[in-house]
Amino acid sequence: MSLQTIQNQSVRRAILKLLADFPGQSSVDYDLLRGLEIAEGLKPPFDNFSEQLTWLESNGLVLLEGAVINTVILTQAGLDVAHYKTEFGGVAKKRPEC
Repeated sequence: MSLQTIQNQSVRRAILKLLADFPGQSSVDYDLLRGLEIAEGLKPPFDNFSEQLTWLESNGLVLLEGAVINTVILTQAGLDVAHYKTEFGGVAKKRPEC
């Protein structure tokens, strides 16, 4: 597995976790989500961030709204993956606890 693949899977996991952990929200503004990603220490290039959101949407884990992505909505399937209830190929798995 390439380093790029591992990074993409980790970014996808982080996006799902941030959406799942956002208090009282089923949807999050794109710019806010991008800012949270950076605050968490993940700094994927802008194009890669958008690509990962598109990947998550094409796999039914999020919904994207707006002609230009302006809202990201977590689906139930995405919530299940975020909370480790379901594993999903292409999203980083839960790390073993030390």
